[in-house]
Amino acid sequence: MLYIITWLTDFIAFLLVFTVSRQLAEQNHDAFTLGLSGTLFAGSITISNFISGRLSDKIGFRRVTIIAMCMLMLSLVAVLLTDVKNWICIVAFGLSGIAFGAIYPSIIAWLSHGKRGRNASRALLGFSIAFNIGMISGQITGGWLFQRSGSNAPTGTAMILLVGAMLLVFSCRDDSRLHCSAKDQPDDTPYDALSTAYARLAWLANIGGTFSASTVIFLLPKLVVHLDIASQQHGILLASSRIIVISCLLSMHFFTFWHHRFRVSLGVQVLGLVGLIVISRATSLWELHWGLGALSVLLGYNYFSSLFYSATGSPDDKKGMILGFHEGTLALGMTGGSLLGGIVASLEGDRAPFVLAAVVISVLALAQIAVYWKWVRFVQRSPGETPAAAS
Repeated sequence: MLYIITWLTDFIAFLLVFTVSRQLAEQNHDAFTLGLSGTLFAGSITISNFISGRLSDKIGFRRVTIIAMCMLMLSLVAVLLTDVKNWICIVAFGLSGIAFGAIYPSIIAWLSHGKRGRNASRALLGFSIAFNIGMISGQITGGWLFQRSGSNAPTGTAMILLVGAMLLVFSCRDDSRLHCSAKDQPDDTPYDALSTAYARLAWLANIGGTFSASTVIFLLPKLVVHLDIASQQHGILLASSRIIVISCLLSMHFFTFWHHRFRVSLGVQVLGLVGLIVISRATSLWELHWGLGALSVLLGYNYFSSLFYSATGSPDDKKGMILGFHEGTLALGMTGGSLLGGIVASLEGDRAPFVLAAVVISVLALAQIAVYWKWVRFVQRSPGETPAAAS
């Protein structure tokens, strides 16, 4: 049931994001305005992530989720009744991020509560696939509805889906206040202290990955419109990249070669950097597909590795808080990408944000190397931990 709620929540999120960003691009708003709308949205998610995770540990996952969904409904109504030329619409869109920022950490903690090892990986894989299918659903449906029925149709559809999601949340049992059963504590519980250390590295990588993702979500529409690509093709372009993300997630669940191996993370970040350079030079739809495909491997790897390390390296009574930090670093990168990307695009053109994102990934990769060299490798070699392969 929680997987269906996850799918619906992200379906709603990307119906809303696609509609607002595409409207702004088609009405010839400058890149700074597109970036500012993304900054309000992602900034609200960031603040909410850091607060709501801790709150869900205290009052329960279901209660926080229901409150957040009620707030989201108010935002959707405001967006539906106004136009993007009206500042109320942009503010309502931005504030919807508070609701999304409260929903995700609660659901992830709810799903992974009392689980370790393969059980945790299975639960997180289910969440990640549902999340990405929701994104695909929102992008394809948003593009189709926007082209066939106008800009209000995706938002109206999102409101109907939200009612369904709320009914499902009410029907779910919240066991967050109960002790975990013995069967949920398997013998193969992997290196919690080492996962905690790798979670810190993953959080740094998250910032670079979602910095890049936000330039695609909020600023790529400007380049797509400039290249005269139709909204339906635009939606398919974004959705196809999520198929690559899902393939990456499945591979990471079934193959564990990447566990606590830093060189794998660095290699994936190089691939994402190459993808951004391709996007920055693209002149056709197919070049955008290739560049976005390479970047999608980075996004899939960063998300699942951070999710796995954060969930398996935290005790159940602090799981909401730690997963709030995981989600918060994702939103922090998204905030920076939409804000700085919008500024750079307004000064240097529609392709500049993707070059900036490549630079940010490079700088953060160097920071990760420093953290690994100074701290993580010693944790990895410390006595008492289950040995992991040297990176």
